[in-house]
Amino acid sequence: MPGGWKDDAGNFGNLGNNAFFFTSSGWWYCCAYFRQLNYNDGNINANYTYYGYSMSVRCLKNTITAALPTVSTSPVTGITATTAVSGGTVINDNGAPVTARGVVWSTTAGPTIDNNQGITSNGTGSGGFASDLAGLSPGTAYFVKAYATNSVGTSYGGEVQFTTSIPAVVTISGLTIGAGTTPCFDASQTITVSNVTVQTGGTATFIAGGNILMQPATMVQNGGHLHASITTTQNYCVQPANMFQSGSEQTTTGVQPTELQDESAFFTIFPNPVTGKFTLEMHDSDAMEAIQVEICTMMGKRILQSELTARPKHEFDATGWPKGVYLIRVIKGDGMSVRKLVRQ
Repeated sequence: MPGGWKDDAGNFGNLGNNAFFFTSSGWWYCCAYFRQLNYNDGNINANYTYYGYSMSVRCLKNTITAALPTVSTSPVTGITATTAVSGGTVINDNGAPVTARGVVWSTTAGPTIDNNQGITSNGTGSGGFASDLAGLSPGTAYFVKAYATNSVGTSYGGEVQFTTSIPAVVTISGLTIGAGTTPCFDASQTITVSNVTVQTGGTATFIAGGNILMQPATMVQNGGHLHASITTTQNYCVQPANMFQSGSEQTTTGVQPTELQDESAFFTIFPNPVTGKFTLEMHDSDAMEAIQVEICTMMGKRILQSELTARPKHEFDATGWPKGVYLIRVIKGDGMSVRKLVRQ
């Protein structure tokens, strides 16, 4: 709607007839270009006038070049054997809205949204956010970074390293440690060992912060080795997440099953041996307690890792698994139990 102009003396002119709009271009030291709209034609006219004049709107054009967002990583807190809390802050979207943000983590440095062992999605936009990390392995070092994505791409915050705690209580039962196998088991408080046999050429290591309880039927054959120690310096197994890993596949007989079961373990698996589906039954499931299950081959290859809901029975399908012996590790709260499973 035509708004006229006002000169440097405060006088108005052309009200109701013309609209004048300053541009962003200067003409000389005294003047600037403007555009003029007339009530009686459709032309847009160009002219210039003194800087002292006032016009309806000064039209400015500015090209904004978007860039990757700026994001920082929050410290890691609430660390347990299998969970932790981190997050980040999107400090600036740098000209393009943030459409995704969260954290990525891995046991190797430099995780990305395309190469990681875990990722969260925590909304959009700028500002702070919190991220829950789950499904972690006990006693393992992790690297975590916040990320933020806009139309330009994805940027990352600084990398933060942390180590998960180890279980307070661990029960090891019904295992035979074969030649060439060197598993290490640790707990910050108590390890209970029952029905474990270390065969010739095998080595089993147990490290606890408080007690190691050797139950009946635990045996070490000639040429086998069992090391048990109480640590006062928090020096536990170097890589507890891979505690089932052994030597080369050609020479390792691995951890073999026995027919004995330890009633102190807090879960049972049946049928065992198995050809297809099997059931993992918790002896006592607390609805408020997180339950993590991990299934590994005797060579340390992880077949499955999952967080279980707090119900008594959970069904798994081993139909496609190669025949052999598998170890099932269940972590509940501060406790951990390990059982063997035979796939026929």
